[in-house]
Amino acid sequence: MLKESKTISSAELVNYMEKKKSQLRKVKAQYIRGRKQGEARSLNCQFTQYTRQVYAKFEMMCKGEEERPRYQRSINNSPHGNGGDTFENIEEASSFWRRLWESSGTGNKDEGWLQELKEAIAERVPPPTEEAWQLEPSEAVKVLLKERN
Repeated sequence: MLKESKTISSAELVNYMEKKKSQLRKVKAQYIRGRKQGEARSLNCQFTQYTRQVYAKFEMMCKGEEERPRYQRSINNSPHGNGGDTFENIEEASSFWRRLWESSGTGNKDEGWLQELKEAIAERVPPPTEEAWQLEPSEAVKVLLKERN
């Protein structure tokens, strides 16, 4: 660049640096994508060629003979006091996620769009029947034969 213009303005220098940063970002993304695809290819190849060994490794993991996987979490402030980067065991991981998913929500249940959505679903989906009913095997077979792939 210096050979081309002999003098460089600050705007040209900034523009040049931004172009190079952009090129580096693209190369980095390509490298990461290629590495992930390479790992996936090698695992798929290993599974197709050495299926028995892959299943043996799974069995060893289940028996506890091989190192167990680490359970990652994204919160750094942990009430468990282990630094926040990993869970110590599966019970700790399951209790963490159970607290998130099974707690009552804080949203507004009476929101207008939510009511409209419930009404639209109710129009399309019939309510479940309360009365007892009998399943006719011959009718069920006919329906299943029609639906099978």
